[in-house]
Amino acid sequence: MPTIPIPNASFEVPPVDPGQLAAPYGFYADPAVQVYHPTADDMAGNVPEESLPDGQQVLGLVEGAFSNATIRLDAVLEPNTTYTLECDTGVPKTLGGGWVHVQFFCAGGVLFEAGIGHDGIGADDVGQVPAGIGVFTHQTLTRTTDGVGSSPLLGEQLGIRIIGEGLWLDNLKLSALARPVADPVRFTVAVRPPGLTAVRPEPGTHERARGTRILLTADNQHTGAGPFVFDRWDGPVESHHSRVTRLMVREPAPSQQSTGSSSRPNGT
Repeated sequence: MPTIPIPNASFEVPPVDPGQLAAPYGFYADPAVQVYHPTADDMAGNVPEESLPDGQQVLGLVEGAFSNATIRLDAVLEPNTTYTLECDTGVPKTLGGGWVHVQFFCAGGVLFEAGIGHDGIGADDVGQVPAGIGVFTHQTLTRTTDGVGSSPLLGEQLGIRIIGEGLWLDNLKLSALARPVADPVRFTVAVRPPGLTAVRPEPGTHERARGTRILLTADNQHTGAGPFVFDRWDGPVESHHSRVTRLMVREPAPSQQSTGSSSRPNGT
């Protein structure tokens, strides 16, 4: 599966001596987030390197200090793509408890996240995954995007954010697998008069897999020209309901488009 490079994904830079800390290269991080070279007493095994998922160092989130680290990636959110984010998390024996949120995000917001903790400590608001003391547990997060025009987040720069305390993280990996769209259906959404009714999907040309059910919605707007209310849908979809679905079985003719019309209420 094609991978998206994550600089310093194993937190080996800068290299430090056993038991020492340093700021993680490539990440915007709070002082409480440091790369750390575990000692033999930190892990379940006698030799720390044998217990670490990759390399000799980890990203350590200090106990009792809510902290975060963020890195921007040289990639943007693509349509029809399955993203898989992997990491290994563990709670050092010397701490005995911790939690972390691992977020995959772009400029417009968080795409998905997982809460990882030990014995019900923190992170349970986004679906907690247990992390064992003295060992590392492999975690996997997955999200698949829809087609062209399905979200305003498409094309935004991607990033990873790590928030938590009292826990170690190592070996970040991100892959992106493009999904083939067999015989896609393209359709156009417009508003009349332009800009006077908020519709979703947004005005423009969109692409969906054949057989996808599309939800068209329209919201009333109040502009400087006065209030406007939704009137009807015209084109391949004809309805006076502001929320309507259509099963995309065939592509509309080039001259057809789904148009949401708006008008001023009587007396205004």
